[in-house]
Amino acid sequence: MTIATPPIFERVADRVLERVGRRPVASPEARTIPHTERAVAGMATAARVMPVAVCLVQIALAYEWLVSGINKVASPYFATGLKLVLQQHVYNDERHTPYSAFLQRFIIPNAEGYAHLITWTEVMVGVVLLGSAVLWMARPAARLTAYAACAACVYLVAAIVMNLNYYLVDDEAVAWINPLHAFNEGVQLDAMLLLFSLVLLGANVAALRALSRRAAD
Repeated sequence: MTIATPPIFERVADRVLERVGRRPVASPEARTIPHTERAVAGMATAARVMPVAVCLVQIALAYEWLVSGINKVASPYFATGLKLVLQQHVYNDERHTPYSAFLQRFIIPNAEGYAHLITWTEVMVGVVLLGSAVLWMARPAARLTAYAACAACVYLVAAIVMNLNYYLVDDEAVAWINPLHAFNEGVQLDAMLLLFSLVLLGANVAALRALSRRAAD
């Protein structure tokens, strides 16, 4: 059976041991100050693991995916028209690339189902990326923020896969200097979104690792 020592006895013992040079006197206020400082420092460090500028870029990317997904939800033609778009790509592919063979064998026969999958995946990418960015700015050290960041990493991978497929379907060449494209964008939009998604994926993974190291310390 353990008997609790009254606080007054602890203070007397501290004073006695201080006299003999074995223990310095530390008031309760002094004992709590380091803990408070460590907590504040931890919050400040957590806030720096995901810079606000990166969060703003993620919000902009989320907006693009939300608008794209909602457009597909609202369109009565996307689910039925996707098959025609893919068939046209295969028909115009004079090089008969492996990607066209993949579309013709696996995607075109089930184009309507893939259209619904693409639609709602785009919407979810936008929602998750937006929520994760807001949580990084509002509650950087919260457990919910870490969960949202993990979900954002998963949906960023989905975004990268979709952007890569959109880029291949458009049959765009690798971006390079070409005077014939003087009136067009230098780099195709899907290629830019793919690069932004790769950067954001790396930033979220790095931020999660930083948070896990802080928690371990």
